[in-house]
Amino acid sequence: MGNIANISSQFGYFIGTYPLQTIGVVLLLCFSILVSFIFHPPIIETDIRHGFVHRNSRSVLEFQRFAEFYNSSWTDIEMMVVMIQPKYPNDKVLQITPQLCDQIKQLELHIQSFEVPNSVKPIKYNEFHIPGGNVNYFFDAFKFGYDLITRNNKTDGSVMLTYPQGSIFGHHVSLASHFFGVKLIENYTEKGLPTAMESAATISLFFMVKAHGILQKYRLRQWQLALNELSETGNYSDLFVFYIYGDQIANAEMERGNLKSLKLFVIGAFIMIVYIASILRTFSIKSKILLTLASILSPLLATIVSFALTQWFKISITSITGFIPLLMIGIGVDDAFLLIHAWQNCSSISDKRNRMANVITAAGPSISITTITNILAFAVGAITASPTMSSFCSCMLIAIALDYVLELTIFAPVLALTTNFERDDHPEKRQSFWFMKANFDPSRTFSSDSKLITCVEIINSIYHEYLEKKRKRSGSHNISFTYQYVPEFLTSKFLADKNVLHYHIIDRHAFSYR
Repeated sequence: MGNIANISSQFGYFIGTYPLQTIGVVLLLCFSILVSFIFHPPIIETDIRHGFVHRNSRSVLEFQRFAEFYNSSWTDIEMMVVMIQPKYPNDKVLQITPQLCDQIKQLELHIQSFEVPNSVKPIKYNEFHIPGGNVNYFFDAFKFGYDLITRNNKTDGSVMLTYPQGSIFGHHVSLASHFFGVKLIENYTEKGLPTAMESAATISLFFMVKAHGILQKYRLRQWQLALNELSETGNYSDLFVFYIYGDQIANAEMERGNLKSLKLFVIGAFIMIVYIASILRTFSIKSKILLTLASILSPLLATIVSFALTQWFKISITSITGFIPLLMIGIGVDDAFLLIHAWQNCSSISDKRNRMANVITAAGPSISITTITNILAFAVGAITASPTMSSFCSCMLIAIALDYVLELTIFAPVLALTTNFERDDHPEKRQSFWFMKANFDPSRTFSSDSKLITCVEIINSIYHEYLEKKRKRSGSHNISFTYQYVPEFLTSKFLADKNVLHYHIIDRHAFSYR
């Protein structure tokens, strides 16, 4: 421990001797790292479905086998779902009619031919289509059988459109994968109806697409977002509205939500600045400005540099890393307060070099311990199975380590520079208008079912009797209960012959006597 204290003292003495040089060297190193952003701009990767799932979970293994069947990588295949519901709120269900089936089929064909203009080349569905990847064959089979019965009057029993499973020419057709909330009709064949389904609350279509690499996934996002805008108009059909859920739409919504957090970041930073300025009321105006900026900018610089280092280490920068600046401001300002508190406690030391040596020696262990515990906590998260959380914790781990360095090499030197603006006069002590009324109740010390409650009640009754006698003797009309008469009570005739231990605190030293 002596060696650590000696190193801390020497480091603080060095900072107090060369504050500007220390800040300059550290900023030069940080900006040299940030130059990498020019050659390798940061790419934010957002993947809700793959990012928040266990690497070795059953769903991942199942999807890998599914992708292998189509000779594709499981990270490239995505599913897009189109959910169809009644257009008007009063219509709770979709009536199964030939017109409805025709319009749903037209919607399927429209999606497959949907095209989005682009400066490079138009974005089409065929760009992402997987050969043999039509997963709407059960709905297509249902419509085929439905048309045979309704339009060709095929009633020989070779087409049975029952629910949840039908049969067409001896082939089983699972209708439960497309029709949900179905209302059935009993004995539909006797009534001459084509299907046992009278209505459905929701009808779904599925599209399997493939996008490899960041650029193609971005094009897929543009295509899905444009298709989503079409669905939001609600004017495609007079029978239904449709909603689209796709991985890229979900990723875009998550990024949009994280961008909204920037507003909270600005508000939080403003509140933090006001709070820091109020804490630094004993400092001069110039010192307040320097310390406030340094306490905020140090953790922010650590965050930005950590983003550059994560790219060097091939760690993905995900959308949830946008919360790191909010967390880092709290951690960085906490370390800054520890240094400020130690600096004020050493105000009697006139030489700033010796003063900074004492500050680092006093506050260094606290900052080091909190930094180590935070690093260990996020290190555990960095080795978790979820890729998104792992990258977030890894980036946070690097940011905390950098903030520890910058607090000691940027904020501490700035603290040493404030000696040039310190006031010569000591701040005048003022009486505060804030006070707290003493309202101690001994019975609240113990639980309500404690046996000591009875003892406390007995003592209170005795004390109340003594207090009444004291009021009558002094003529006081104060009927409020207080414990300020306890010292006099201990020296009264009731306890004058008893051995009572008196306890006083004088100049932070305790003295006791009988």
